[in-house]
Amino acid sequence: NLTEEETKNFIDKWYTKHTALLGWIHQTENQLIKDGELRTIFGRLRHLQGANRKDKFGKRMLRQGVNFVIQSPASDITLIAISELNKVFTNKELNRLLITVHDQVMFETKSDKEDEMTKAVKYIMEQRVPIVMKERFGIDFDVPLDIDVYIGKEWQ
Repeated sequence: NLTEEETKNFIDKWYTKHTALLGWIHQTENQLIKDGELRTIFGRLRHLQGANRKDKFGKRMLRQGVNFVIQSPASDITLIAISELNKVFTNKELNRLLITVHDQVMFETKSDKEDEMTKAVKYIMEQRVPIVMKERFGIDFDVPLDIDVYIGKEWQ
């Protein structure tokens, strides 16, 4: 367990090493204060009135704004992947989407189709999704989408 002071020192030290991120956060917060809204790389818009307040509510709006700009595109990327995977996995008796949890996607498949399924999922999520982002949204996404695929009898 860390004290409040130890936690603050840890965070301050972390941001000292990651000054570009801190600069981006401040830029995003300033944009939200100025405009009262933020837009993601996919064009999704979120209004967050009150970010210019100097109280806990204002701080919460700023935190939600920064999280939105990061988490919303992550969700959109997952949805693009699911859409592309559904085009490939047309036989729902062999492969079917069971659930998504944040950026995790769980499929069910026959055991003799595991290798085929793993290769398809990796290809679509790592290679096809950036192509779709370019084609549909004009986004040159140069951050690698490295995914891990796990095979098991149950989700962990």
